[in-house]
Amino acid sequence: MRLKAVCFVVFVGACFNATAPTALATCPPRPNPASMVVKPEPDVEQAGKVLKRAVPTYPDCAEDKRVGGLVDMIFTVQQDGSVGDIQVVQEVPAGFGFASAGVQALSHWEFEPKLVEGKPVAFRSRLRLTWNLR
Repeated sequence: MRLKAVCFVVFVGACFNATAPTALATCPPRPNPASMVVKPEPDVEQAGKVLKRAVPTYPDCAEDKRVGGLVDMIFTVQQDGSVGDIQVVQEVPAGFGFASAGVQALSHWEFEPKLVEGKPVAFRSRLRLTWNLR
């Protein structure tokens, strides 16, 4: 195992040190980011306060190629604040593992539940995670 410096941005930047095993992988060619468009989603709200945040890993293939990237996801914040029904809207560049790393991390996050008339309700939200090598 080797130590990696992992940085990601979630509305506000944060840096972490994480360890992950490295593996040999064949990386795809870089796609044209201009061909990838994020479509606006109806009924999507900004998530509330994050109570628990899991650190996303930096995909080995992307690190080996010195590639940064991002993933946009839409998800449901359940009544209890847990995350479910995660959908990847965009991964740039595609095929480097940012989508799976983002989904894996977000599935462990917890948010402050949204209250409507004093009762917790589920709602859809959007999140962008960005990876940059330092």
